[in-house]
Amino acid sequence: MQCARAIAVIVFAIAASFVCQSASAQRGNAIDTLAAQMNEAGQTGRQAEALALSQKLEALVRRQQGTSNMNYAGVLHNQGMFLYNLGRYQEAIDKLNAALAIKLRNNDAASTLRSSNILSASLARLERRAEASAVAERALAIGTQAFGPDDVRVSGVLSALGDLARDQENYKDAERYFERALTAQQNSPKAAPFEVASTMDSLGDVYGLEGRFDDGERLLNQSLKLMEQTYGPSVQGQVNYQKTLNDLGNLYKDAGRFPEAEAAFGRSLAAGRATLGEDHPNVGDHG
Repeated sequence: MQCARAIAVIVFAIAASFVCQSASAQRGNAIDTLAAQMNEAGQTGRQAEALALSQKLEALVRRQQGTSNMNYAGVLHNQGMFLYNLGRYQEAIDKLNAALAIKLRNNDAASTLRSSNILSASLARLERRAEASAVAERALAIGTQAFGPDDVRVSGVLSALGDLARDQENYKDAERYFERALTAQQNSPKAAPFEVASTMDSLGDVYGLEGRFDDGERLLNQSLKLMEQTYGPSVQGQVNYQKTLNDLGNLYKDAGRFPEAEAAFGRSLAAGRATLGEDHPNVGDHG
């Protein structure tokens, strides 16, 4: 199906959203040091290294703080992110479900949304779409009740639902979800650049699937420009950069602009090799 190409590569960039510190932790302790190393590895695209550090961190937090606190949930969440970005989706699901169980018990809505978004994407990658939809719809209900329907913290759930709609070739529904998500992000000073760029990419890809090639090209190029401005020379190490180039290549291919498609696919392949390595399932998956 044509829609399969739209989720052929990673849709989440790693952000320094997790800080693992106990209330009494002092700067420079082992937990802080491991957390900083893990975040740095994740931000620079070294997913396997980040996963190994998060596994060490899990053991340390378990030993020092137990397994029912939000710090432990944060460690599990990050392991789920790194496993997702490495293409190890079932393992990601296991970690994210464990993280969510703790977060739901602690009634932490914002953190619940973050884990739900990646869990939904992981389930979708294994074609468990009914489960993915249930996770996303539950998260949307939690986020809407906690923050309202147009808050930027709900934008990730809207994007997850947009991904699922696109995968089912319900492009109009996908368009509405992504447009709501992008509007919320653009209206908020709290939206991270990589989140805005990712939503621009998703909406631009849907426009291309609908045959709105000019609109899609504009948004995809805006996404690339935003990432290049944000990350500078390290942009090749950002996982969303490969995806956006791949989506741009597909748009050019569908529009019959084959030389431009070939150039975009070449850039995407180079970025994927630099970020993920030759053996990752997303590298070389174009069209």
